[in-house]
Amino acid sequence: MKTVIIPNGFLHINESNANCPYCGEHVDIGPIDLAFSKTKRNYLKWHCSNKNCGNLFGITSDYKGDYVSYNLK
Repeated sequence: MKTVIIPNGFLHINESNANCPYCGEHVDIGPIDLAFSKTKRNYLKWHCSNKNCGNLFGITSDYKGDYVSYNLK
């Protein structure tokens, strides 16, 4: 999470630290935010976008609000 000081307060910006645990492909924050807004769960099952990998892994948010990935196996 990044904190930016603005007039009259603070702005906290979360970021994506989610990478595929198998190949290291980075997952952008835009699709993750969109998927979390459509679900009621606190985690996502995500397929890697790398055509050579394509494995399934989990994405959730940590205590700071940043998105992190984890291995489902």
